[in-house]
Amino acid sequence: MIIDRTGWTWEYVDEQMDIPRLIEMNRYWRAHPPVREMVQAYLGIEIRDDRDAGGSQGDVDGLIALFGGIGGRI
Repeated sequence: MIIDRTGWTWEYVDEQMDIPRLIEMNRYWRAHPPVREMVQAYLGIEIRDDRDAGGSQGDVDGLIALFGGIGGRI
């Protein structure tokens, strides 16, 4: 979300961003949403939340169990 909203690179975010800054940026964006998001809301375009696109906790638990089952240490 930071990269999408700011145009920064992954490297810049990795070097410059920390949790307190992220919290403040999110607080600001809640009070002052980016224009793109306001236009989407005005036009009724649903904003997707893909934060769980990488899998569910069940998927992670299954992977850990599989890893342990083949002799890996957790």
